[in-house]
Amino acid sequence: MITKEDFEKAEKVINDYKVQLNKALVISRICVCCRTKKIEPLEGMGLAEGQIKATEQEQGCWNHGTVEKVTFGYGSRNDMRGFYIAICDDCIEQLEKDGLAVDIKMLRKEERKYGL
Repeated sequence: MITKEDFEKAEKVINDYKVQLNKALVISRICVCCRTKKIEPLEGMGLAEGQIKATEQEQGCWNHGTVEKVTFGYGSRNDMRGFYIAICDDCIEQLEKDGLAVDIKMLRKEERKYGL
């Protein structure tokens, strides 16, 4: 017969395993633009507690940039594929300055200007 104590011990082993697995899968990434700067998981983002899963890592905070999920839809050669990509703070600022990245807050401001 399994006791409550046995169950709790087994549950702790499982949870510890999940935490270790996620720590191994949610890793630092290199910026896709400059290919030099390292974007690292942020301390306290829930990784140590097992709250962040490898397939949910775009929802966490990252040091020196961000890691986001990019998915492709119909019309792309990569239809039905998804990737995690990292971009450093410096590169996103340069892309915005060059007009290659659009600030969503600015788009919302423009929409409000036209009554949308």
